[in-house]
Amino acid sequence: MLGAFGNRLRTHTCSTQLSEAECTSTAVAFQPSDALRIQRYSRQSFDSRGRYVTAVYQPYWSDSGGSESAVQTILSRDVFGEVRHARDFNDLDSYTVSGHLGRGYYSWVE
Repeated sequence: MLGAFGNRLRTHTCSTQLSEAECTSTAVAFQPSDALRIQRYSRQSFDSRGRYVTAVYQPYWSDSGGSESAVQTILSRDVFGEVRHARDFNDLDSYTVSGHLGRGYYSWVE
């Protein structure tokens, strides 16, 4: 699924037992009756200009049922668009500093 800016907003991977419509559906069967009916997806959200990913979402199953959670949220970028601060699903903050050539110079997790 592509957005207005041509960004891939959603990717799907399914077993051959699911039709295209079932595979691209947002209604995920977390505990299907047939173990061969597998559906996985990932969703990305972008900034208002459609330029940078701001968050990545995955479906999860918990005791209260299925839900979609952000597995990574981008909190800040440098002037070149490289991620400087991101927070993951476990509330761990990752920081990266890029060198003069744009490659990661050092990073740490808090």
